[in-house]
Amino acid sequence: MTLFASSRARRIFGGWSANIVQLLLALTQQIVLIPLFLKFWTGDTLSAWLTIFAAGNLVLAADAGLHGWALNRFLSFKSRGDCDRRSSRYYGAALQLFVSFTATLALALVVAFGLVSPSAVLGFAAEPDFDWAFAIMTMGVVVTLPINLASALYRARGLYGRIVRVQAWGWRWASSARSSA
Repeated sequence: MTLFASSRARRIFGGWSANIVQLLLALTQQIVLIPLFLKFWTGDTLSAWLTIFAAGNLVLAADAGLHGWALNRFLSFKSRGDCDRRSSRYYGAALQLFVSFTATLALALVVAFGLVSPSAVLGFAAEPDFDWAFAIMTMGVVVTLPINLASALYRARGLYGRIVRVQAWGWRWASSARSSA
């Protein structure tokens, strides 16, 4: 009998290893990219970039607990009969909720960006295209909030590594797009 023969051990190891991959990606961003950017950018440009990066991460917290709520609901279906049908119905209804929440938040941000210039408020008026970069980053992350629902479903099914692979692919794609620009 191997160490990972049981489903529980395989899920625990898969979730743990996926968390390690996420941690390594975050460390790479903070430890490798920041000194590299400092070599080519001024301190003002780097601080503007870090502000935009932080805004994107802050938006992830804007789901107001919907991700945790969805995860708990999916986990509650697991112990019941016909969990696939219940999960499917719940996923459809929750997806409508996530999309509605995302559309409302995106509309509120568009209005806010139309009324107030982020560069003026945050003190980056000297940085060219800060407003566009800030708007693209925050709106891009807002539009991806419904993915939290798929992430919750994968986690509840013990397939957390799948969503981390998608995130890692997205990070590699975004990094290659930034470096080619």
